[in-house]
This record gives sequence, structure tokens and C-alpha cells, in this order.
Amino acid sequence: MTGRSPLERFHAAPSAWIRTALVAAVFTAFFWRTFTNHFAYKWTHDGNWTHGWLIPLLSAYFLWIRRDDLRRTEARPAWTGAVVLTAAVAAYLYFSWIQPIRYVQGLCPVAALAGTVLLLGGCSYLRKTGFAVAYLLLAVPLPQGVYVELTFPLRQLASALAGAVLSLLPNVQVEVHNVIIDYVRFDTGSAGFLNVEEACSGMRLMMSFAALSLAYAHLAKASAWGRAAIVLACLPIAVLCNAARVVTTGLFVIYERPDLARGTPHMLLGIATLFLALGMFAVVNWILTHLWVEDGAAAGS
Repeated sequence: MTGRSPLERFHAAPSAWIRTALVAAVFTAFFWRTFTNHFAYKWTHDGNWTHGWLIPLLSAYFLWIRRDDLRRTEARPAWTGAVVLTAAVAAYLYFSWIQPIRYVQGLCPVAALAGTVLLLGGCSYLRKTGFAVAYLLLAVPLPQGVYVELTFPLRQLASALAGAVLSLLPNVQVEVHNVIIDYVRFDTGSAGFLNVEEACSGMRLMMSFAALSLAYAHLAKASAWGRAAIVLACLPIAVLCNAARVVTTGLFVIYERPDLARGTPHMLLGIATLFLALGMFAVVNWILTHLWVEDGAAAGS
């Protein structure tokens, strides 16, 4: 019988896969209620958070591409991780049963995961997996009150931009009233309005684009400032893509094809804006990488 600590006996297990599976099973069982009743429900039934299904996959991919580096890293368990893990579990229990706050419940599994990595692998492991762990925060649905506060200004901005573009159409008069776009066609005499609903407010695009920009910046072969610029470009790119989506929807409505402004075509239009954003991120990355040339490269050329 040896005098090894429980952590030492755990790391002496025959396979890293067995250790990982054991920790994942315990972790999932403890937070199962939040995973199913909060995360999965919101990701499935709320269109603003459907991107949540992709976040864990991308996080796992970030770990996969660093697997060789992690395999070479020596695990040095840090007991400070036990403090973080205990605090996260205590907060989860408190905000689940005593003072229920769903958003805090959603943050607790991420904090507990960070504590687990620190406890079992140490600071070196946490540094190398920190981005993948923190990236999971983008999958935690924001409180409804915060969502409403952010949505309305974005709806107003989308209405103003779309109205300015649609007013350039021939034989069409457009007036914007808050989030309502009134239009009149002089050639046919038809009139109507376009209501920039919450689904087109840009909030859905903002959350998706934030996740996309962070992932793109993490994978891009750019300097630290270049990656920061890619992340900061998220806001104008989201605004431009959302304006394009609202303008396209307005064209369908004004030219009497409302069937293309709802249902599956409208959903496909939203997906198309994601590809448009990805292309814009690529352009931003190309510009940033060609702003300056290293001295050695310049001399060689």
C-alpha cells in the first residue's frame, strides 16, 4: 500500500482516455439539469442561440489541434483548483435552489471546468486550454432583460440603414418610424410596411459573429494586435451583414414576394449572411497581414 495522494493515484491510471472519460461522466452527471433544461432547451427553441450547439464542438477542436502540445505538458496538480471548483459548485447549488438565477447557473459549469483543469493539470494546462474553456461562455444564453435592452437599439439601427438604402429604389418612397419602414410604390400604387422584428435585429447575428470572430482570430496566423483587430471588426461586420439581410427582405416585400421574406428562405438568408461575414473576416485578415512586411522578407523580395 503506497502513501500516494488521490491525485497521484488518479494520474497513475492506465490511460489518459479513462481519466478523461471518468471526469467527463462525473461532470456531466452533476450539471445534467442545466445542460438539458437550460442550454439544450434554449439552443433548440430560441433562434438567437442556435449557434450554441457549435460552441462546444469548436472548443473541442481548439483542444484537438493542440493535442501534441498538451501531451508533452507535464501535469502538476494545483490545489488552488480545488478552491475554484468548490466555489463554482457552491455557487451553482446556491443559484439553483436558494436564489435561482439561470444565467449564473450557466456560468458555473464553465468555472467548474476551469477549476477541474487547474486541479488535475496545473497552471500550465490551464494556460494552454484557457481559450477553449473560456470560449464556452459564448454558449451561455444571456438574461432576457439584457437581450431586450440590446435588441431594441439594434432594431432601430437596422431600420435606419435599410430605410436609407431602400429609399434609393426608383419609384419608391420610404419613411422610417422607429423600427417600422413604411413604403409606397408610385408605379403600382401599392403601399405597406416592414417591421424589423427581433429576429432581424442583429442580436442573433451579433452573438454568432462574436463566436465566429473569436474562433477565426484564434486560428488565424496573425500577431496579437491583428487578432484583436479581427475581434473588433465583429461589430461593423455584423452591422453591415445585418443591414444587407434587412434590405434583401425589404426588396422581397416591396416587390410583392413576401413568401421569400419568411420561413425557410428567410432562414437561408440568415445562413448566407454568416458566409458573407466569414468572407469579410478573411478580407480583414488579408489586409492586416499585408499592412507591414517584415524587414527580412522585404530585403529578400
